[in-house]
Formats: sequence, C-alpha cells, structure tokens
Amino acid sequence: MSSVLKATAQQLSKVGYAALRVEEVAEASGVNKTTIYRRWPTKPDLVIAALRQAKAPVRTVDSGNLRTDVIDWIHDHLAFANTQFGKGIIRVVLAERGHPELAAITKALRKEQQKARGELIQRAVDRGDLPAGTDTQLLADILFMPILTRSITYGERLPERYIEHAVDLVLAGARAIDTEPASGRREHRARPRLVAAAR
Repeated sequence: MSSVLKATAQQLSKVGYAALRVEEVAEASGVNKTTIYRRWPTKPDLVIAALRQAKAPVRTVDSGNLRTDVIDWIHDHLAFANTQFGKGIIRVVLAERGHPELAAITKALRKEQQKARGELIQRAVDRGDLPAGTDTQLLADILFMPILTRSITYGERLPERYIEHAVDLVLAGARAIDTEPASGRREHRARPRLVAAAR
C-alpha cells in the first residue's frame, strides 16, 4: 500500500488538503477506492499516514557526539525541504494550516518530531554529555526550531558556518548552566561559566 501513500502525498503537494480526493489517489495509485477506505477510513487517516511516510526521516542513530547528531538532523530536514516534493508539502501546510483537519494532522506530526528530538537530547544527558537535570524539550526547541523556522518556513538559505555556530553556542550554554537544586547551588555559579564558555 506504499503506492497509495506516495500518490496521496504527491496529490497533496499539488492540489492541497481541501481539494484532495480519494478517487484521484485511487486512480494515480492503481488501487481500488474501497480498498483504500478499508485501510484508511477517513481522509485525515490517509493524509497523516502519507505524511508520516513522506516527511524527513527521524534519526535514531546515536553517534555518541551530540553536536554531530544535531547538525546531521538539521541537514536531513533541510535536504527534504529543498526537494520539489518537500517544497510542495510545506507550501500546502503553510497555506492551509487554518483548516481544522490539517491543523490536527500537523500538530500530531510535530509532537512526534518533538518527542524524537527530546530523546536525542536525553541520550546525551544519559551518557554525561549534558548536565543531569537538563530540560531536554526546552533545549531541543532552542537547538532546532530557530534554524528550521528560518530555513523552512521563511525559505532563507543559512550558511553552514551559521548553523554550526548556532549549535555550538546553544550547547556551550546548556553545558554551563547549573541544574542542581537551589539548596545545593553555589550563588552566581551559572552566569560566569556561561559567559566564559561562549567566548
């Protein structure tokens, strides 16, 4: 049934969510419409399955180096966003994000991506690359979202040096911040370390 999901994603990138018709997907994929409905009873079911298959891959490989993993993840998403197909999907999502069904779909996919990015950060905490007590979701948002938003949402082409410097700056700050409970923290410990690490 991968042909159905591929055809769905292609039609979505061409005509948008509101104009997407299961009949056209069936014709493009060569699969009977009733067969599609048995597997995916509603259009949202079909579209979310197609987007899960079509989106940039979620990295599960742990190289042991957080900086490398973060930069590779960013490159994976930028490479997908720069394909003609990726551009079409992004254009649809941005143009029709007010559609209640599509909004629910993209929200679910964002949560999956957030969870995976948080797990990447947690692996770094577990191996001692980041302080215990690091807010993994907050750090993931700060690491990824500014770059992805500028590159994908606004279409800016960021130099590689900018991406690397941004990642290095955020990681230096994350490693310098004191995550100990307030009762065991020495006064003014975090700020001097953060400034020194960022120089």
